[in-house]
Amino acid sequence: MVRRFGKVTVLRGVDFALRAGEVHALAGANGSGKSTLVRILSGALRPTEGTVLVAGTPVRLRSPHDGLHLGIATVPQELPLVPSLGVAENLFLGALPRRRGVVAWRELRRRAVGALRSVDPEGRLAPDRPVAELDLADRQLVAIARALLQGARVLLFDEPTSALPGHAAERLLELIRLLRSEGRAIALVSQRLDDITAVADRVSVLRDGCMVAELPGDQARAATLAELMVGHPVHAHHNPVRTRGAGELLSVEDLDPAGRGIPISFGVRPGELLGLAGLPGSGIDELLASLAGRRKATAGRVRLAGQDLTGLGVVRRARLGVAYVSGDRRREGIVPNATVAENLTLALTSRASLRPLRRAPLVERVAGVLRDLDVKPNDPTALAGTLSGGNQQKLVVGRWLLAGARLWLLADPTRGVDVHARADIHRLLRHQVAEGGAAVMTSSELAELLEVCDRILVVHRGALVAEVDPSQTSEHDLLALVGGAEPARERSL
Repeated sequence: MVRRFGKVTVLRGVDFALRAGEVHALAGANGSGKSTLVRILSGALRPTEGTVLVAGTPVRLRSPHDGLHLGIATVPQELPLVPSLGVAENLFLGALPRRRGVVAWRELRRRAVGALRSVDPEGRLAPDRPVAELDLADRQLVAIARALLQGARVLLFDEPTSALPGHAAERLLELIRLLRSEGRAIALVSQRLDDITAVADRVSVLRDGCMVAELPGDQARAATLAELMVGHPVHAHHNPVRTRGAGELLSVEDLDPAGRGIPISFGVRPGELLGLAGLPGSGIDELLASLAGRRKATAGRVRLAGQDLTGLGVVRRARLGVAYVSGDRRREGIVPNATVAENLTLALTSRASLRPLRRAPLVERVAGVLRDLDVKPNDPTALAGTLSGGNQQKLVVGRWLLAGARLWLLADPTRGVDVHARADIHRLLRHQVAEGGAAVMTSSELAELLEVCDRILVVHRGALVAEVDPSQTSEHDLLALVGGAEPARERSL
């Protein structure tokens, strides 16, 4: 199989086969060609050269509808469901049972219950429930049930667990095992190497558009796959540094943020921007929330400049200089109907109020923050909800500049902002850290962590498993580590 986009060749003579009753996993770093191959197999994309065969017969797939007609269905990352409709309506979309031109709702519900039984034997999914109320894991079950209803014998899973927490991912993998036992052919694309080693009968590895290896599932170790994906052993310190001493601004000792019984210990020095890298469900979100006081840890201690924060809530930690910045600015960042000035001063007052701005020094400080962050429009009286997403995120950061934060806890802080706003936020963070503060940051983009962090700790299944030096680490290496690859030992710590 060959696929070119203009002068760029994405797939270079790739062979890939699926067998009934088998899970064939596809591993590879970002840009290796995995998604392109899946799109060709589904009919969403045509190969430049090469042939797709179904049951030994060459076929020409012009669209996913052609693929579905031949029993091939994709479960993509972005699920093709209608949130405003119920589960049953989504299952039979375009083929609702009718009597005399009217939807037969009782018959629809009866059929839906039967269809859901194959993916939800516990009966948790109610046919009448709106899809908008379901979490991602349950939406995936609906999408799989619909594919089975449409006669799918070949299922292509494209990163199905990438956004799922651990328990939901395990449940989905168990369903994949069940589908395999029923004789279906399954392709599994995943960055989570643990998922691949848990269910795959065969594993193929793509690198730079070439198929570089095919391994039996029982020989596919995470470390082996990681090395094949990037072309060399993945290097990192085998254990995270457990720094201690008066030189730390933040000290975390045996913290158990998610109640998994796995203690986490690390320190952050003044002037340091520490990254936390991990897939969804790895525990990085719970860890950051525990540091901010937004989530109560079941064990361990947190200290800021020697002061114990462990029993303190969000407000008291904020007063001591702990800032929490979320990338979900709509739900956790700004107040859209309040002004720019009111949003900036929220951390200084118990409620949004312009009264503090009557003090001339604060007026000047607000103006200075707007200027330093290049907020547009540079108008303290403008409603925050009228600003662009990037400028809204600047307000969230600017709020803590005004409050004099010492420790910055940043949960994907530049998500959904443009390149210019991102650069402005990075610049301000680096400046704050250089002035004697410290920061701990997560990001949905590993490249961002490598770009701005001084040090990165890798979290996998709730445990700190490695520390990497961004200047010595590639994005592919970091991706392999967060996926579960064991780092090559360089030295003991």
